[in-house]
Amino acid sequence: MTPEKQMTQRSRMMTINKVTDLVASVETKATEIHAVINN
Repeated sequence: MTPEKQMTQRSRMMTINKVTDLVASVETKATEIHAVINN
């Protein structure tokens, strides 16, 4: 595997991780908001 390929894969993994974190934090926020509204 070429170094370029490895870099591309690594940056893709980083992007996927960032998106996953973002989605998780949005879901957490939504859950908190629902809890506030329901109380």
